[in-house]
Amino acid sequence: MQITYVLCIRDPSEGMFLRPVPLPGIEFRFLDVPADVNKSSIIPHFNHVNQLLREAIAKGRNTLLCCSDGIDKSASFMSAFLISSYELTAVNAITFVQNRRYCATPSPQGYRIKLMEYELICSAQMSAGESLPGEAKCSRHREDDEVEVAEELALGARPIATAVGAANKRAK
Repeated sequence: MQITYVLCIRDPSEGMFLRPVPLPGIEFRFLDVPADVNKSSIIPHFNHVNQLLREAIAKGRNTLLCCSDGIDKSASFMSAFLISSYELTAVNAITFVQNRRYCATPSPQGYRIKLMEYELICSAQMSAGESLPGEAKCSRHREDDEVEVAEELALGARPIATAVGAANKRAK
C-alpha cells in the first residue's frame, strides 16, 4: 500500500520544522491546531479532519494521519474519526487506536476530555437524526464492535494508513 496523501496535525509553532517534503505522487496537507487544548475549541478541528479523511477515502487515497510524535494529536484525531464514523465511545475509540499503536496516549487532561465531549456531541446529534457539519451520518449503532470496525476499514473504499496504526494490512 503506497501512501498518496499525508495529513499532518501540528501546533502552529511546529511549522518551522514540520514542512512538506517534495515527493512524487504524495500530497501533503498541514493543519495547525493550538497546543493548549483546554483553552481552545478543538471540536471544529475534529470535524474538519474528519471531513478531509472522508474525502480521501471517497477518492481511494491511502492517507497517513500524523503529528510530530505520533502519540497525542494524531491518536486523538483518529479517535475522533472513529467516534463520528463508527459511533464508538471515546474509550473504545482510544482503545482501538492504542491496540494498533501502543505508544498512542491522548493526554488525560486535554484530548481525552475533548474526545469525551465529542462523543456526547456525536451521540446527541445521532439521536436527533442529524449529522455533524460537513459529515456523513454515522453508519453504526454499536459502541464496542471493534472487529467489525476493523473489517469495514479493510473492506471500504481504501483504508486509512495512520501514524496511530489504524491501517489494515489486509487492504487490496
